[in-house]
Amino acid sequence: HFHHRSFSSLFGILDDLRDFLFSKPKAPPQPIPSTPSSKTTTTTTTTKGTITRIASKPYQPDGSSKPSSRTYTTRKESYPKAQLSKHGIVGDYNHYRTIALDNTLDRAVSILTEDVLDICKNSVYGEIQDGDLGENLCLDGFRYDSFQIGSRCCIGHQDGIILEITEPIVACANLCKLQFINRESSSPKERIQKCTEFIDFLNQKDGLRGWYAKVVDLGKDDGFICVGDEVKLM
Repeated sequence: HFHHRSFSSLFGILDDLRDFLFSKPKAPPQPIPSTPSSKTTTTTTTTKGTITRIASKPYQPDGSSKPSSRTYTTRKESYPKAQLSKHGIVGDYNHYRTIALDNTLDRAVSILTEDVLDICKNSVYGEIQDGDLGENLCLDGFRYDSFQIGSRCCIGHQDGIILEITEPIVACANLCKLQFINRESSSPKERIQKCTEFIDFLNQKDGLRGWYAKVVDLGKDDGFICVGDEVKLM
C-alpha cells in the first residue's frame, strides 16, 4: 500500500496517515528531554521574557498557501518588526484560520517559547530550524507551560499591546511537509511513521506545539512590535 501511493498532495499523506494509525499499535512518543530551560520547576513562575523572532507568511496566489499544495510548508520567514491588528500580524495568512474558521480572532497570533526548540534539538528532531513550526512570535524567558488559557501578556511598555491566550496549538499532519520529516530518501512508510511520531511528541504537553492568542489591545503604538521587545505576564 505504501509503495503505490503518491505523495503529490497532502490528501495522499492524510490517507496514508489514517491507514498507518489504525493498522498497527502506536508506540509511545519520544520522552521530552531535559534542557536547561525545561528543568525549571513548575513552582517557579516566569513572568517576563523577550521577543526573539517575529515571523509571517503572506498569501501566495500560486496556491502554495493551501496545505494541499506540493510546495506548502508550515515555515514562516522572520522579520525584525511587524504590525499587529486584531486579525494578527498584518500580511500574515493562515489558510485554515481564514477559510475553515472564518478569520477567527481567537487564533490571531501563534506563540512559541524558545525552550520548545531546545527540547526538539536535544531529541531525535535535532534538525528542526527556527520557523519550522510556523509561529508568529518566538519568546525567550518563558517555558512552554508558562501560559494557560486566559493568561494575558503585555508587549512593550505599560501601555503596550495586550494578548490573551485562547488555546494550546495541536500538532497536525501539516507538519508532514517539513523537510526533515518528508525526506525524498525515505520510503513513504518511513515518512508517515516519522510524522506521526513527531505529532505525538509535540502533543504530549500543552504548549509544546505553541499557543494561540487574541489581540485584546493594540496599545498606544498602534500594534507595532520589534524583536527585542519585552513581554510580561499580567
